Amino acid sequence: MTFEPPPEAFRAIFEQGPGNNLLLDRQLNIVAVSDAYLRVTMTTREQILGRYIFDVFPDNPDDAGATGVANLRASFESVLRDHRPDTVAPQKYAIPVPPEDGGGFEERYWSPVNSPILGSFGEVIYIVNRVEDITEYMRLKRAEDKEAERAERAEQHQSQLEIELFRRAEELAEANRNLRAADLAKSEFLSRMSHELRTPLTAVLGFGELLQLSDLSAEHQEWVATILRAGRHLLELLNDVLDIARVESGRLAMSVEPVSVSTLVDHTLEIVRPLAAKAGQVIEAHVETSRSSYLLGDLQRLRQILLNLMSNAVKYNTPAGKVTLAVTRIPGTGSTSAAAAEEAASSTPDRI
Repeated sequence: MTFEPPPEAFRAIFEQGPGNNLLLDRQLNIVAVSDAYLRVTMTTREQILGRYIFDVFPDNPDDAGATGVANLRASFESVLRDHRPDTVAPQKYAIPVPPEDGGGFEERYWSPVNSPILGSFGEVIYIVNRVEDITEYMRLKRAEDKEAERAERAEQHQSQLEIELFRRAEELAEANRNLRAADLAKSEFLSRMSHELRTPLTAVLGFGELLQLSDLSAEHQEWVATILRAGRHLLELLNDVLDIARVESGRLAMSVEPVSVSTLVDHTLEIVRPLAAKAGQVIEAHVETSRSSYLLGDLQRLRQILLNLMSNAVKYNTPAGKVTLAVTRIPGTGSTSAAAAEEAASSTPDRI
């Protein structure tokens, strides 16, 4: 069948009319085209008139998923068969780019409508292919979809963060409960152990006092006195353990009183010397104050500190070594008598 263009008047109206319109014969050859259609498809009349539409507008060979030709052909066949217009769903249909503009294919989105033109006997003699270029709309929609997707991901991320924060809060609450339970268990343990230790210690002190009343040599009497002093010091420490509230708050009450320096040193050495003798070590003391010198402080705390220092010195000293306790008066302070210390203690009870 040879190509026969439509009448001149019809062609002029069709070409200059509004809309992107293409006129096809029953063999889907292009017989007329509007100026607007040429502009949006980047073609000329000389290039496309008389040609098969899918030769002019093939699928992009580089796009394996392209369906433009198949969908458009199915629509044309529907129009020819049913003699009724057919609307094609908006779709991607790339168009060839002229070589002078770089060649290849340009991605476009179209909304096509194919309508029949019927002859005098009701047969389809032409098909009008009208298209709307919706490329920009689809790009904006894709951008909106991406933005919505990002917003959804952000919302999901926020939800995950909230869940994680809730889980962490639950873990922290559980950890706090465990800490409180452990703290309570520790308090109960210290209280119970201090009571348990007091029982045998009381027996030791009681029998030590009985030994003092017995007929012992002077040396043995001194040994018993040392045992009693050490035992009473341990008993005082146990009394502190019982006061859990003070221990855990870090505020142990100080009993400030005049403390004899010589007595403090003598009692400390008496307790430490047996430990040093067992380790083969010698204990020496160099006290640069008179035996009547006093200082203001808490006797129990001072004795505890001094005992800890001396015990560590013995423990970490070399075998058969020597441990020296030196007590030096700070220059300018002078000696303090018991009466002066007592007076200072009453005027400055927090002085240590």
